[in-house]
Amino acid sequence: SPRYQTAPLGSINSMGLPNMGFNFYSKYVSDATTTKPIFFSMSGMSLEDNIKMAAALYESHGKSGAVILELNLSCPNVPGKAQIGYDMADMDAYLKGVSTVYKAPFGVKMPPYFDIAHFD
Repeated sequence: SPRYQTAPLGSINSMGLPNMGFNFYSKYVSDATTTKPIFFSMSGMSLEDNIKMAAALYESHGKSGAVILELNLSCPNVPGKAQIGYDMADMDAYLKGVSTVYKAPFGVKMPPYFDIAHFD
């Protein structure tokens, strides 16, 4: 079954990766004609990537309410890279870092917590 499909209004994927990248989707929001907010899910390769993208998104679209940010801390499709949502200290750093530059409410996508270690 396909894991990535281009669609008339953007794209749908079940991988998180690959996609057309932050700049492509930021332009997509700029070109959109809807009056409803667009959910913008992002997950960078590092804390610095996420802060940089969140700041740019807020300046370009977040202030106006054109987008609702979803910070994806559950991105399991990067070989050798753990999901941020499983590391409470990393997750805290990401939330603090992004919230310093993205001054509007945003959602957080979390991984499932099925391992007993996550309940200690």
